[in-house]
Amino acid sequence: MRIKCCNVVRRILKQKLFYNVWIRYMIESNLKMTHNCVFYLYISGSFETGTDTFATSLRIVILCILVIWPFFATIFLCCKSKHLKEKSFKQKFIAMYLGNKTDEQLPLTYTSVFCLRRMLLVCSLLALQSRQYALVLTFNAI
Repeated sequence: MRIKCCNVVRRILKQKLFYNVWIRYMIESNLKMTHNCVFYLYISGSFETGTDTFATSLRIVILCILVIWPFFATIFLCCKSKHLKEKSFKQKFIAMYLGNKTDEQLPLTYTSVFCLRRMLLVCSLLALQSRQYALVLTFNAI
């Protein structure tokens, strides 16, 4: 890393690309990924053949990651709450708390509540698909 311009590019990539992009992707695509995993498991989940077993297992792993993600985000932000105003921390993890006031712990749970709400929407649609009235009431409650 003797070339100065390479150091600048390396620093920018280290600060932005590998943290903020992945975090933003997990937040934004949460609904689509949850929807796809749950419904494909419901429709075609089986362990009959090797291909079915692999596809079902992969969907279960992705669904587990999607379930763990909101809890991880909350625990991580609460444990690192003293570092939230540091410039280096902000550059890496600002997508998790997007300019919310960080003086208290409650605003740090915004991302987790957002992701859990999306997961509840998908699960309630699957559970209440035959009861339209209850589904509408559940969506309104969520």
